[in-house]
Amino acid sequence: MMISPTPTTSRPGPMSQRAGMRSLNRPAMVAVTNWAPLMMASVNVEAALWLSVAPARLDEVGRTLATHPEIPFAAATTGPTNLLASALFRDTRHLYEYLTGRWPTCPG
Repeated sequence: MMISPTPTTSRPGPMSQRAGMRSLNRPAMVAVTNWAPLMMASVNVEAALWLSVAPARLDEVGRTLATHPEIPFAAATTGPTNLLASALFRDTRHLYEYLTGRWPTCPG
């Protein structure tokens, strides 16, 4: 599991099919953050969890993450990882407890 930001990539104008397929193999992320709800909810730690999940388990893991209150957003992606989850925590201890306690119970 990687916890790191990835720069946004974009290519203006029309793309050929080959260029479009190449772009699907590159990681890309666009992040839009609305800070007001975070401050009101006493969230002090925000993490992007980049996950490599067995393709056959991707749907199951995504649906399991959707039940976790710490995960407001999860999406299947392309590139070296195939699942991105945005995670919100009260503090670093809460993040640690999630990664060492609740997270290992996820399938895949």
